[in-house]
Amino acid sequence: MAHLSIVGMGYVGLPLALAFDAEGHDVVGFDTDERKIERFRDGEDPTDEVDSDAVRRSDIRFTASESEIEASDYYIITVPTPIDESGQPDLSYVEAAGETVGESLTDGSTVILESTVYPGATREVLLPVVEAASGLKAGEDFSVGYSPERLVPGNAEKGLADIVKIVSGYDDTALDRLSTLYGEIIDAGLHHA
Repeated sequence: MAHLSIVGMGYVGLPLALAFDAEGHDVVGFDTDERKIERFRDGEDPTDEVDSDAVRRSDIRFTASESEIEASDYYIITVPTPIDESGQPDLSYVEAAGETVGESLTDGSTVILESTVYPGATREVLLPVVEAASGLKAGEDFSVGYSPERLVPGNAEKGLADIVKIVSGYDDTALDRLSTLYGEIIDAGLHHA
């Protein structure tokens, strides 16, 4: 059983948290929106993506406290990446999440970006922020991977387990870790990139 922190409890983070919880992992669902966290704690799904009964039955610890995500084995970042007024992706949420994760990161952990970003953003945007906040070095002290979210909001026919999951890693160790972790919850198979 691994300790996972899912950073961002939206339409991507919540199904991931529930899937990993169902596999017996110790899961923390982190979001900065305290009202959303309260609704999760009350057994409601403010994202309207899953049955609220699943939220009530889960053992996920929903929190807005950064101290609750310390010393996780895996940090999965699932924050939004909206388009700004000039049509460019706004990666400020990814950077803020990277700083939060970096401040909690310990040697041996794995950081996974699952937000929708352009090729190279994990290495060029997220990694420098996590390394600066943690004082640790990717590939030496912690692993880094990317797995694009593959969910279609509101599509009840195909859920998380039913869509082939793309996984990629900073190095072979990271790719192995992502493959092992996601292999537990994805029935449709994995594609290594």
